[in-house]
Amino acid sequence: ALTRYLLRRVVLLLVTMAAASVIVFVVLAILPGKPAEVILGTQATPSAVRELTDKLGLDKPIWRQYVDWVGGIVSGHLGTSYISGQPIASELPARSALGLPESGFVYACFNQVYKIEPEVFAVWMRILARVPGIVLWLYASRSAAREHLARAAADLGVDPARLVFGETLAKPQHLA
Repeated sequence: ALTRYLLRRVVLLLVTMAAASVIVFVVLAILPGKPAEVILGTQATPSAVRELTDKLGLDKPIWRQYVDWVGGIVSGHLGTSYISGQPIASELPARSALGLPESGFVYACFNQVYKIEPEVFAVWMRILARVPGIVLWLYASRSAAREHLARAAADLGVDPARLVFGETLAKPQHLA
């Protein structure tokens, strides 16, 4: 009975994800404006817009764009950043390479540390205190900021080891 239940849940999850992706894809496709014009800006020439539209495959029928997009996701090809033109990492790093546990849920916030309000941090610590096995992944470039956040976590009754501090990554890995 448990196996059948889990199988039904997995199938429902896949159907829901597929439906949501189709809805988002279609809604984005019918929004006014052309993506190539948005990327290139208002001063772009019509030929530059056509060239970028062709390069991005936006001249294809919407169903073909969707199939190409899903195929890229399934094959792990994350493509190229529309904004920077740089490749997005083709290989996602292992969780352990980022200092994250191999399993369990990871909450993440990569804002600058000064943007983390004490009230919000306290809510995050209450979540960590109540849910075993999860971690909070933060970006803090300075050791003093890391130490301050670790102390604040301990003061709120959370093991500071449950705060994982991310490092600065090369742009392709960051985009992945």
